[in-house]
Amino acid sequence: MFNKLNNLTDEKGQVVDVYINIASNLQNESGQTANGRSTINFDGNNFISMYGVNTTLIELNSNLMDFGRYLSHEGGHTFSGVKFLNVLNAWYNQYPSARRGNGHDEGNPSGDYATEMEKVYMRNKGLKR
Repeated sequence: MFNKLNNLTDEKGQVVDVYINIASNLQNESGQTANGRSTINFDGNNFISMYGVNTTLIELNSNLMDFGRYLSHEGGHTFSGVKFLNVLNAWYNQYPSARRGNGHDEGNPSGDYATEMEKVYMRNKGLKR
C-alpha cells in the first residue's frame, strides 16, 4: 500500500501527494469516534486538501493500537478514490441513495477496495480480520 500511495497519480496522470495526520478525538460525519478518515476533494480539475493542489489527506485516530491496519484501510479509500474517480462517481450516479463520504454502502468500489487492502495487511501480519 505504501508504494501505491507514494506513487499515486490521478486519471490524468498528475502526481497526487498523500498526507497523513494523527488526530486525537477523530470523529466521523455523525460525530462518532472514528479510527480513520480519508478526505478526497476534487474541484473539477485537481484533488485539493489543506496541503494544496494535487493532495489528499488521511487522518488516523491517535489512540489506535495498529496504525498499519487502519492506514491500509484508509489508503485503500484514497487510492481508489483518486485513481478511479470516474468509476466511483459512476457508482454514485447509479446508486443515488448511497451516502457520499461514507464509502461503505454495499458494492461501493471505494469501500470494497479499502476492505481488501486491510485484509491484505492483516494476512501479511498473520492475523485474521
